[in-house]
Amino acid sequence: MQLIKFDPLRDVQTIEDEIESMLRDGWSWSPAIAPLFALDMYEEDNILVTEVALPQFKKDEIKVRVDSGGVEIAATHSSKDDQKKGAARRYYRQESRQDYWRRINLPPEAEWAAASGEFKDGMLTIKIPLNPSETTKSVDIK
Repeated sequence: MQLIKFDPLRDVQTIEDEIESMLRDGWSWSPAIAPLFALDMYEEDNILVTEVALPQFKKDEIKVRVDSGGVEIAATHSSKDDQKKGAARRYYRQESRQDYWRRINLPPEAEWAAASGEFKDGMLTIKIPLNPSETTKSVDIK
């Protein structure tokens, strides 16, 4: 039988994830039409890797900010030219526009100042080195 370390904040994290899901998916009475883009975050060789599939977006439509609290990804895409010459366009409904916003908390050992990012073939990849130092310390009892 595998032992699982007790985490008193596990339930708080679960509630936070559910609230974030409600805010992301919307509170409307109709089902969400906008696509929800998959986000994966994993550790590989002391590097925290975040991957977000953003199909149809262009590199210049994506903004990524990283600070000690987390990673913020914002993107806006419009497939039609909104600035037609000589014509004032007033939309009543616009489904060709896509917006994406997400903020993910970073672990304390993340060296956020050394973050790097790449956008290739619709996949945004953000890499943040992790400090391999231990986050806990054994204490000798006298």
